[in-house]
Amino acid sequence: MGHFTDDFEHSLKRIAETRRQQDLDDYNHEISGVDVGRIGRFLSSEARLLLIEQRTGKASKRLTALDLALLNNAHYAKIYTRAMDELHTAEQATESALEKALKQSDHLKTQLSKTMHKAKSLPSGSKVFKDKHGTVWSENNKIIEQEEVEEIEWSGTEPSYETYLDLQLELEAMEQEITSIREYQTDVLGSIRGDLTDSDEPKSEDEIEKYRTKIKELMPKAVKQEMPSTEIKIGSDKGVSISIPKLD
Repeated sequence: MGHFTDDFEHSLKRIAETRRQQDLDDYNHEISGVDVGRIGRFLSSEARLLLIEQRTGKASKRLTALDLALLNNAHYAKIYTRAMDELHTAEQATESALEKALKQSDHLKTQLSKTMHKAKSLPSGSKVFKDKHGTVWSENNKIIEQEEVEEIEWSGTEPSYETYLDLQLELEAMEQEITSIREYQTDVLGSIRGDLTDSDEPKSEDEIEKYRTKIKELMPKAVKQEMPSTEIKIGSDKGVSISIPKLD
């Protein structure tokens, strides 16, 4: 098994090195004026159009500092492109996680509403629930005095306090999950996208790597569950490592 893994990883390293050299060759051809159709990997469509215009002397405006950084440094362009790809994947996973969480929240609210509808009511209109020990609780989770309990006519089909409490707790946990997903979406991913797409102040390679780490380390569990199940991770200059399932 160890021999298989070593051969597999060695093969991946050769593939990665070949691709790295091909990217560099294509990149150098592109910036020298030979269009090989791959510079779009390193520049935005707008920047690509500007580059073509500049080559023909018809440029209406200049490339941004970010475009120039991507154009003049193939290694930087690869790091930046990888980070943007990972950011996009995380954004998609976050959208999916949020959609599922909101749907589950709506489902729980519906279930809770039905439970409340089936529950008995006090003269004041407050809903009450009986637990497995016979103690009666209000919808605000307070024990009802015996005098009030005696006025209630139970049919035996009412939802239990345990059922009501479980729904309450599940809905509360789901609302907290929604909050964490939204905070990650806005405070982490939104902030990182804003920084990485700042056309006037390109981030350094170290800063970009820190953003990549931040995306992973601060990712909520619900978002992680929506990420692609298999992922090949390429180190900065150390070849390729891959997570493969263990064989019994």
